[in-house]
Amino acid sequence: MSITVSDSRLLAQLVVKRGLIELQDAAGETVGRVQTTWPAPLPAPPGPRDYYAPAVADFVESVTDPALLAAFERVKRPILLFNPRGELLGRFERDWLGMPMTAARLRDLEERRRAARTEKGYTLAEVWKIIHEKYDGADVEPIIVGKNTGECP
Repeated sequence: MSITVSDSRLLAQLVVKRGLIELQDAAGETVGRVQTTWPAPLPAPPGPRDYYAPAVADFVESVTDPALLAAFERVKRPILLFNPRGELLGRFERDWLGMPMTAARLRDLEERRRAARTEKGYTLAEVWKIIHEKYDGADVEPIIVGKNTGECP
């Protein structure tokens, strides 16, 4: 699956800028990001950087084309972006490690929390409480480690 970008203003920016470009809609909500150096690695940052820190966008661009925004909304996993001539522009992804929480994502998170509270189930704290009430800690047999040997079965 791929997306063809036909918005001339955005095309010009994707061709000129190298690195990570965060895409935002007109309201300033993050739509996703594009790595324009794909498949090559990102350019090295000018200073020291924590290896495990999530990559921060080098540029921010607005997307105003409603058809393109709708196409980005349907993306579930990273895909390639092309210009109308079929030339590779980069790789687009909607979700990534360290992505800033937007208002829509916060609402989705609250809905998930509300659903988790209404569904029948136990929290981890409740599970430990049940285990403690049902078994005295000394009487519980190890499940993963072999009985009194300390070896895995």
